[in-house]
Amino acid sequence: MEGGVGSWLLLLDFDGVITRLDLDWGKIREEVGRAVGRRISSLNEFFEESYGTDEFAVAHSIVESHELEAIKNAKPIDEAVALLRASTPVMISTMQSERAVEEFLAINGLDTSKCMRFGFRCVLMRGEVLRLITELASSSRSNPCDAVSQRVR
Repeated sequence: MEGGVGSWLLLLDFDGVITRLDLDWGKIREEVGRAVGRRISSLNEFFEESYGTDEFAVAHSIVESHELEAIKNAKPIDEAVALLRASTPVMISTMQSERAVEEFLAINGLDTSKCMRFGFRCVLMRGEVLRLITELASSSRSNPCDAVSQRVR
């Protein structure tokens, strides 16, 4: 890609790339099921189906509380730290809550101001990233970061 510094945007996944969270998804799924009064076979499907409802809010709160607990013991992966401290703008794609990601970054001294300086929201939910990738693939822009920047500001 042409355009020099600022033309690149680094997109990183959170769990497994920046850190490894110790989460027992089976236990969390059971806890969510008890809270909403039904068996949950897939949290992803449940969240898609219940978005915007009271059940969604209850489930989100439960999952987020587990994520917030997990980040207390999670350590950043060294290679990811180097990437997050580089001069390239970074976006983080994740299914984890934005709050958990931002608290993890703060706890570990990983500043997100670089994302804001370049006009990007730093944390994107995975669905948002998939939509952006689709838009970029069909974009005729010479600098795809321009399209991303305008889409997520």
